Amino acid sequence: MDKGEGLATFRGDAPAAISLDILRDRRELALVALERTKVPMVVSDARKSDQPIVLANKAFLDLTGYNSDEIIGRNCLFLQVPDNGPADVAAIRAGLSDGCEVQVELLNYCRDGSTFWNQLVISPVTDETGLLIYFLASQHDIFARRIAQTGEQAERLLLMEVDHRAMNALALVQSFVRLGSGASIQTFATGVQVRVDALARAHRLLAQNKWSNILLVDLISSETPRAMAGRVFASGSPLMLAAKIVHPPGKCR
Repeated sequence: MDKGEGLATFRGDAPAAISLDILRDRRELALVALERTKVPMVVSDARKSDQPIVLANKAFLDLTGYNSDEIIGRNCLFLQVPDNGPADVAAIRAGLSDGCEVQVELLNYCRDGSTFWNQLVISPVTDETGLLIYFLASQHDIFARRIAQTGEQAERLLLMEVDHRAMNALALVQSFVRLGSGASIQTFATGVQVRVDALARAHRLLAQNKWSNILLVDLISSETPRAMAGRVFASGSPLMLAAKIVHPPGKCR
């Protein structure tokens, strides 16, 4: 500790590369680099219970939209969105409590209420005796990357759906071919019409139920001709049918 100023002094990590004649200016250069880097960064005081922000660089202010007087002295928690995963929040708390480095991705607020996906890295800073004195936190807006990942996932789901529908169509054609084997044109046309109508009714019933399980009695009712509506009855306990049973994926037999 620097007894004259009452402030902590520290050397930082061993440099990977540095000119020996500027070692004495190392702290000053580090501060200038922190202030001018394009990476949003804040420094909080680890020696105080609420760990208030003591420094926020311009990149951080630009990212969040806050002014310096709205940042200094506050805990970084005001940036966090309540919907963040409990595991990420727990990791941050554990890192701050244990003085360890933390890396998480979480949703943060900007001053105007908008949000951004933040790749947060929190690193402890110790003095020459090993006492924890600051936390250095860097933020990186990864919104574009998250959107790209979401787009890739949506594209995969779309391709799977297209493949599923193509398989259904091919299976339907195959069933029509088998149906027409040795049949007259009239018999073939009638058989095709009957199958298409049955598939359409099943599809409509499933769509009405948002492709969830449906009652067997409802399926029977949809397949019962109007002329026989009053002559067909169902009894017993309700029986639910899964959508894949009513309309098997990739199969039309």
